Amino acid sequence: MADMIIKPSSGNSLVFQDEGGDPALTVGTTGNTTLAGLIITASSAPGSPTTGQVYYNSIDKTLYVYDGTNFRHVSERAGKAIGGTVTSYVKGSTTYVVHTFLESGTFTPYSSFNIDALIVAGGGAAASSTNIPGAGGAGGVLTGYNAGVIATSYTITIGAGGAINSNGGNSIITGNSETLTALGGGRGGDGDGGSNFTGRDGGSGGGSNYKATGGGQATQANGTFGGQTFTGYGYDGAGSIGSAGGYHPGGGGGGAGGSAVRPTNTSDNTADGGIGMLNDFRTGTMEYYAGGGGGAVWSMGAGEHREAPKGGKGGGGDAGSYSGNRFANSNGLPGEENTGGGGGGGAHAGMKGTGGSGIVVIRYSL
Repeated sequence: MADMIIKPSSGNSLVFQDEGGDPALTVGTTGNTTLAGLIITASSAPGSPTTGQVYYNSIDKTLYVYDGTNFRHVSERAGKAIGGTVTSYVKGSTTYVVHTFLESGTFTPYSSFNIDALIVAGGGAAASSTNIPGAGGAGGVLTGYNAGVIATSYTITIGAGGAINSNGGNSIITGNSETLTALGGGRGGDGDGGSNFTGRDGGSGGGSNYKATGGGQATQANGTFGGQTFTGYGYDGAGSIGSAGGYHPGGGGGGAGGSAVRPTNTSDNTADGGIGMLNDFRTGTMEYYAGGGGGAVWSMGAGEHREAPKGGKGGGGDAGSYSGNRFANSNGLPGEENTGGGGGGGAHAGMKGTGGSGIVVIRYSL
């Protein structure tokens, strides 16, 4: 049997109607085909869509659905919510859907269910003054399990990393008349050109100049959200020896998993930042978040270069090291973005590290 060909005249569509007279199958003039709400197109989304309408884009080979505002990947609709970057993984016998927020946005559940969440604030920066300012403390961290959410929009705020001389920004989840806040990390204490040598308080405390014996204090507390208690993590920044001499070691910033290392004498250059904390919500594999910045060292005219202290695991910036007129790198490094790491202290006139921005990770089981 030969093919049956039905070809409308130029500019017209071919339309098959149902018993009620509504279009059941439409072949448009541009080659798009609509079948009971399913649109197959070669490239762009159809104009004037209705909620629930789907189309297959043959260029990127992706099926999209219109949610009343935007076309979204059907893979997003496979979960229970929209917002952030959506991924999934299987751990044991459980499939988790993950919404990762690297920048501020909105998390919108379709219905009521329970979530696990990790909230990391922005890390604090080192101070700008010359001669061994303190390192930045890591952003505070909150983690919780089985928190209830409902079908409403939750605002996600990602804390910025601290600019030089500044604490990090807070990371916040707010919605359904509840707010959960991770506190930004404390900035480092002033260098010799400043007046306040002690690291500032924050989610984790900032490290201090060598002239101060105490560091900034951790202020991150527990929080309550969705009927559950979220555990807060943050540790104090380190002070130093309280006087000049030797390697003038500055104090490291505190981390979410431990305090920074405090130098004990003028020859001590082990002012590493506090270690971050481990969490597996994002990928199913343990990863470090919120390490403190390393404290810088400086030895006037010593002629011997000492290795600079390290930032804490979890994005803490390494410190700078200076020896007289000889130095490998006197610059403090910034905290890593989206880890909440503290900025590393810069030695002498070297650059000082800024803090790393925060992150929010929400997961739930299917």
